[in-house]
Amino acid sequence: MFYQIIKISATSALITSFSLFAGGLDLSEYSTSTSVGTAGNANQTNIRDASTVATNPAAMSFTKNDMLTIGISALDFHSDFEVDTSKSTHDGGGTDNAGGMNAVPGIYYVQKINDYVHWGAGLYSITGLGIKYDNDWAGRYHNQKVLLSSIRFGHSLSYRVSEEFSVGGSIYVDYATWETKVAFDTPGTSDGYLSVEDEDPAVGAMASFMYTPGDTTRIGVTYRSKVVHNFKDKPDTRFSGVSDVIGDIEAEFELPQMVLVGVRQELTPKLAILMSGSWEEWSKFGELQVKTRAGEDDIDRNYDDTYSVGIGLEYQLTDEWLLMCGYKYDSSVQTRSTRTADLPLSSQRRYAVGAEYKYSKKMTIGVAYEYADLGTPKLDQTGNLSGTISGEYDQYIQFFTLSCTYNF
Repeated sequence: MFYQIIKISATSALITSFSLFAGGLDLSEYSTSTSVGTAGNANQTNIRDASTVATNPAAMSFTKNDMLTIGISALDFHSDFEVDTSKSTHDGGGTDNAGGMNAVPGIYYVQKINDYVHWGAGLYSITGLGIKYDNDWAGRYHNQKVLLSSIRFGHSLSYRVSEEFSVGGSIYVDYATWETKVAFDTPGTSDGYLSVEDEDPAVGAMASFMYTPGDTTRIGVTYRSKVVHNFKDKPDTRFSGVSDVIGDIEAEFELPQMVLVGVRQELTPKLAILMSGSWEEWSKFGELQVKTRAGEDDIDRNYDDTYSVGIGLEYQLTDEWLLMCGYKYDSSVQTRSTRTADLPLSSQRRYAVGAEYKYSKKMTIGVAYEYADLGTPKLDQTGNLSGTISGEYDQYIQFFTLSCTYNF
């Protein structure tokens, strides 16, 4: 009877905790000053550095030289939660900061093969979210820890159809790491817990084009395919024999397909305006399948498709200095009724500034800062065995970025 209670409680809690992997955090920052310093608005039309291999492969056709770009971003994710004790079932309070600091790298290379074809390769990370609550917080039976991080390695090709038009494509491997931990109520004074960890490679693809109707205008469009990850692990637990009762836990996670658009228009020889937009099909990927020996469950989190719109500026202050800024709005994948403790997201607003310094004819160094306001989403989550957790978050992400581009 004891193991039966644990089996039901743990399986229910783990199924609840898996919602993150149906709607992870997709970043528009590629760890370069151009990307971060414009809040991602330059991604589709950028030809100054080699990150175009990951943002819009077709734009490689318009780069002037073979180039190598190396960048690093320090990502500071901050998440406070204030519990509403009048609505929450369990004691334990909220948490001061369930986020943390992470390093996000980017290495990109572009090479001209001939007058028509360019090739590129990139190693980068643009997907991830990690939340780690205090062990005794009031929502511990919903989630204690969840982490999704991935790094991508891809090859890209572009073909210049004409002086004004190019097409491109990319195939990449997305290597993802998944961790989750959840508590469950057991007979006695202390909680039980289960934790699961796995890694999985999956393949994705991009197709894109760039159109330059004049010397002062660039238009870029990219389609990015879905990426499907399948995770499987035998859980660790505090109680002997529980892992054998539950068996392996399997979960399927899918990143959505999306369409990204960007426009760059020079207003004067020194000033350019950047505009961007995107559509991401999160609605279908709120559907998740979780399997254990205790049974399986198909979950529909009722997520919404999301969109983003943004605007930025680039100003050539001197021959050596380029200044940048940007703003972007991202709609929310969730509403209050579908929000969960492992993915407490709302609409997002990004504010960014950056600068690039031409150190020599071949080398450019850039720095950038971005503040992403994740809002103050409210949480009202209830589970049959995990009770109710209610309260409000205060969340943001800061990006501190340093990058260098070398032209061969």
